[in-house]
Parts: sequence; C-alpha cells; structure tokens
Amino acid sequence: MTSRTPLVPLFFLTACQAATPASSGTVVTTHDLAAALGALAAPVGVTLDPDSGTLYVLDAWEGVYALTDTGFQQHLTSDDLTVTGGVDQRPYTDVAAMGDGRFAVSVRSDGLLYDPAVGGTVQHFCYEPGDTGLWAEEYQHTNSLGYDAGRDRLIATPQTIQVEDDLALEAFVAEFDGQEGTPLHFWSLDDAGFAPGAVAVQAGGSLLLAHGDTIYSYEAGAVAADPLVGLAGLGVTRIEGLAVDATSGDLWVVDGERVALLRISGWR
Repeated sequence: MTSRTPLVPLFFLTACQAATPASSGTVVTTHDLAAALGALAAPVGVTLDPDSGTLYVLDAWEGVYALTDTGFQQHLTSDDLTVTGGVDQRPYTDVAAMGDGRFAVSVRSDGLLYDPAVGGTVQHFCYEPGDTGLWAEEYQHTNSLGYDAGRDRLIATPQTIQVEDDLALEAFVAEFDGQEGTPLHFWSLDDAGFAPGAVAVQAGGSLLLAHGDTIYSYEAGAVAADPLVGLAGLGVTRIEGLAVDATSGDLWVVDGERVALLRISGWR
C-alpha cells in the first residue's frame, strides 16, 4: 500500500471577505467515494469528457477512475501518469479530460498531459509566469484545473508560495494553449490568498471557481471572483472538484470532507 501524507488544502483567510451567498439546488445523486475507491481515497478532482460525456474522478495518489454502469473503474494508474524517465510527482491536485483519450493533470509546479497518441505522460505546462530565479525560495501550486473544449484552453489557478513559511505571495487565474501548453494569460488577483479548490468551464467559456463551500463566477482579466452560490446548506464544506454537465447544466461536486461525489441540479 502506498504511504500517504494527508492532503492539507491551501486555504488562506483574508481580512475582507464577501458574505457567503445563500445555498440553492438539490442533490440528486450521491456517490460514496470512500466505498467506491477505498477507505484511503483522496478524491481531488472531477471532469467530464467533452466527447463522450464520461465522468472521471481523480484520486490524489491512485490516479483516474471512470464512472461506468457498474461503478467506478480505474482508468489511469499512477504509473500511467508518471512522465517517461521521470520521477513520481504525486500527489495530484486536479484533472481535466480533453477528449481523444487525453487528460491534463496538475501537480506541484507542473502540469502533465497523458496522451495515448504519444504513448504516455509528458510535462505539458508550467505555472510560473516568467522566470524569477527564486526557485529555492518560492514554488507554485494549484488545486484546480479545467478545460475549455470550445477554445482548446486549459485553465488553472496557481499561487506563488514562499517556501520558508508557506506564505501566499501571488494568486492568478492562468490560461494555457491546450495543444502546446503555451502560457497565454496570467491574470493577477488582488487577494494572494485566494486558492480555489476547483475550477469548471461553463457553456460559452465563463468560469466557475470553488473555494471552501462557495462557488464563484470569474470573468477573464478580472482581479477578483464574485460569490455566486453557497453549498453549505447542502452539507458541502470543502469543494475539491467541480464540473458542469454541458447538457443538463447540473453540477458535479467532489465534497472533500465527506469523501463523496454529488450531482446537484437547480443550483443557479
């Protein structure tokens, strides 16, 4: 059994926070991920394939699982997600299905791409917006990753963290080219401590960011995200994964506290 260090989300409180919006929506489906994936399950992401609509869940240590008619089945192992000739970069922090069997997966300071066309996993993008020359003092981290299939863009929310005391120095919403992994935009946020646990792309490309029990809306280039809906009334306290069903508009939410996957309708 793989030895695991407990995941501690990088949530930072700020001096001025907007009031949490009211909860809305109805939980129509609940999956107990501890029962489905194992007692040590550490689910940190959920994604819907843009081609097939298949739902996948990412475990921080074990890899990607697909939801099938008979339950969850492992789709990609940690070996599959290790760069050829590279080192084990676990824990994973989020996943985005990109179609054609491709998956982007985020880890500390790096974004990986599993592509069956190249026979495995490659390093695909990097969070650092320019070379600061301070790699010994700082590192980059993101808890969230999404994919805009309409524009072929990967979306992440990296923070620059000071190594010595884990102090958040900067926070961004970042956009990368899906094919090449080229950084396109790093939009700096006013609140360096804003560390979303998940990001989802809605129809039309607008973004949802999740922090704690709250979902925020974000417009490209903005310096802050706007509180949209709270999920505390549905029993959700720590959103670790988020996806939007393009057909129904329902939310799929990984509840980190309950180790569960929820489908929520009527949340708007």
